[in-house]
Amino acid sequence: MSVFTEPEPEPGPERRLAPEPDRAAPRRSQSLARRRLRRRRAARRLDLALGLLIAVVGILIAPGYAMVAIIAVVVLIAAALSLSYQRWRRRRARQRRPAR
Repeated sequence: MSVFTEPEPEPGPERRLAPEPDRAAPRRSQSLARRRLRRRRAARRLDLALGLLIAVVGILIAPGYAMVAIIAVVVLIAAALSLSYQRWRRRRARQRRPAR
């Protein structure tokens, strides 16, 4: 036996101690974030479109502008409540998520 022996070759994939890191994980989280952003934007566009539609139909059908103004205020309050509820849910979900 010699003190000066050849170094062992690099371990092959079957002899490694730790698995390879998942290189697709950052891409998945980015695509998930983009998908959430698209959904949020789509929901905002839908809210805006529905509000405009209700306003136009209200102006065309309602006998007076006072009634339309009251309905418009109710719709705006409903939209504000919906947005605040969504933000509250998102904030709550972030707080429940464990720290990494």
